[in-house]
Amino acid sequence: MGLFGKRKKDTKNENTEAVINDNEITAYKDGVFEVFENKCDGKKYGRILKYHGSEKVFEMSEEEFSLWKDASDNFGKYRITYERDEEYFIEKATIELASNGENKASDNEVSDKNLSAPTQYLLSDEEKQEQKELVEFYNSAVTSPDFGASLFENATLAQCLCAASCCDRKVSEIISETKKNSVPGKKLEVQLPQALAKTAENAKKALFERVNKLDNIYVLYSENTKRQHFSAGTALVAVTKEAGEILLADFISRNQKVFLREVKNQDISKEFANISMNGLRGIRFIYKYGMAANMQVNIAELEKNMPFPENIRLRGCMTAFFQDLKNGVPIEKLKAAELSMYDAMFRSTLLQPCAKKPSEGEQAITVSIVKDSGGNAFMDLYTSQSLMEGSQTYKKFITDNPENYGYKKWSFDNIIAELSKEGTLLSGFMIDKECIPSPFGGKNIERIINLKKIWDDNGKTFASKTN
Repeated sequence: MGLFGKRKKDTKNENTEAVINDNEITAYKDGVFEVFENKCDGKKYGRILKYHGSEKVFEMSEEEFSLWKDASDNFGKYRITYERDEEYFIEKATIELASNGENKASDNEVSDKNLSAPTQYLLSDEEKQEQKELVEFYNSAVTSPDFGASLFENATLAQCLCAASCCDRKVSEIISETKKNSVPGKKLEVQLPQALAKTAENAKKALFERVNKLDNIYVLYSENTKRQHFSAGTALVAVTKEAGEILLADFISRNQKVFLREVKNQDISKEFANISMNGLRGIRFIYKYGMAANMQVNIAELEKNMPFPENIRLRGCMTAFFQDLKNGVPIEKLKAAELSMYDAMFRSTLLQPCAKKPSEGEQAITVSIVKDSGGNAFMDLYTSQSLMEGSQTYKKFITDNPENYGYKKWSFDNIIAELSKEGTLLSGFMIDKECIPSPFGGKNIERIINLKKIWDDNGKTFASKTN
């Protein structure tokens, strides 16, 4: 699996380019919300992304802006909550300290180049010294002739992670500073120094190598989906048990149904592949002192060699929707997530175990179904062959049908046609039930069929069309 996407470079000076908005200085951004300063009027704003197919922008106070800005650098320090409107789109974002205790770290050794400790940490003098030395290592790497390549060969996990984190932060600082000096109305391109771009590349490559050599990593999972916890599209991976326990306690304190999965060395590569297969877009490696580094998942090569790559997005959307739904978010508050799930479902190719059986001289097909406690029958569907083969009902199915077994492929139109047959005994369908044991059935089938018609009539999308 590739974790490193290609960088766009200026062939003359080998600088990395990024196109940005020329009037805004971004302070915080995740998959659904952005905080920025408008340099024309100096006011601070929040922007809800994909709000009813567009964006929603509102002004915020200096105090709130400073919290969001700090949250961009300090994972775990803040509790962020998103509220949804009557149309089920995110309407309001709130931020508060994750801990109201008085155990604040002294900042006498923390500068804008250093790592900031979250408020729940009370650093000892030894830890402060270690933190200082980690930043000094980053400074040595970024100023070295080979951009840290030699230093990273023998660097510790903490040094690699710190350097990667500092590089990401420095990139953000350069972009923000460039925006301040830009000409309003003119397209702005920021060139990152070769030293910074190369150091970031070397640091993240070394970090990934170190993580793969660990005895164990600790991945946050959702109790509701039995898949990696979906945190704005990113998997959360602690590189030490201590960091994992702090991460787990933080999410449980927010009433999130999660657990920590210990992944042993021989399974780490498989875990990273599963993160990609489950539709997450990145990995956030978490250490101490609030130190964390992000890596984007690149699944382009993976998709070339796997059947049904369209189902990757469906797994991600189902994970996000049912994770929130079963954590207590009312379904009427999840319309956007639900529509994203159905959009992915309508594009998917689903698998159902089947077997050929002779019947009066002809070949008949027997398919796998599952029944609920009331005796209602559901199509037993899967998004991948591996998930199907790991299912207990599949294992029983092939035991009952030891010859000529395999799977049948269904488009969503085929599924609707099957459920709409006169006299059908099917009540609906289930998808990847070992992960998400939630049937789609009953009156909801009629609603799904209506949504599919709306989706088709709108050009196979739920997005609003504008002239």
